[in-house]
Amino acid sequence: MDPAKRGKFLGLVQTGTTTAGGARTGIDHLKELGVTTVQSMPSFDFGSTVPHWGYDPVGYNVPEEQYSQFSAPDDRIREFKDMVDGFHRNGIRVVMDVVCNHPYDKNVFGGITGQYYTPTDLSATGNSIDDGNPMVSRMIRDSLEHWVRDYDVDGFRFDLAGVHRYSSVSAWASYLDTTYPDRNLLLYGAPRPTRRRPGRCATAPSRPSRRRTSASSTASTGTRSGAARTTTSWPTWAVRATPVPSPSACAAHRRTRRAPPSCPTCGARRSPTTPSRP
Repeated sequence: MDPAKRGKFLGLVQTGTTTAGGARTGIDHLKELGVTTVQSMPSFDFGSTVPHWGYDPVGYNVPEEQYSQFSAPDDRIREFKDMVDGFHRNGIRVVMDVVCNHPYDKNVFGGITGQYYTPTDLSATGNSIDDGNPMVSRMIRDSLEHWVRDYDVDGFRFDLAGVHRYSSVSAWASYLDTTYPDRNLLLYGAPRPTRRRPGRCATAPSRPSRRRTSASSTASTGTRSGAARTTTSWPTWAVRATPVPSPSACAAHRRTRRAPPSCPTCGARRSPTTPSRP
């Protein structure tokens, strides 16, 4: 790979690269495997420094400068578009990992109003965004449309999808499907939100579901025509998060497989709106 493209957007689509033994690498290897869709790590502007996973967005509508060969905004935009186009020319669709449940910090929105955030910290970041607020939901929808319309991405993977409301996700998906009916867009989300699962004692602490990786993209295989479609089928237990009390040493109840209506040890009650999982 060209040294200037290593770790950059265009490095993902450089062809003709091989190992010392002559084995194909990069996008040529993906084609050998039959890959039809790649999922990028978060690629819009984030606050941390590389190497990092990038789940701390600052500019939701701007390609991340650290992944670009250029610092000038126009060149950075062009490079991201060329990357997507390069995948498409090779028969590979591009799904973008998006972090719409929280920003880098509360300064991202300039302190416009505290009503843009959830009363309870659902994402375990200290600044969970409340997409039940109409302006927040519209901001997220406009950002998704921006990446579909202007950058030609083929779908989105939502970080901590369980933090979002069913109604909001359904509205975003319906809008994109109606506005771009020929795009066959793919929407899906992380299967585990950062909150207690049904069947756990309400006082048992939740653990964030985060996996650090240094790769700039992940890939999946499947048929080009059938693998991508819009879906909002988050698990029913992942839709509405319930405030979690302070952790306590209720080890006896945490060992049980399924929670009763109330914990026999600590007395904490399970949320009636949260069904038990089989």
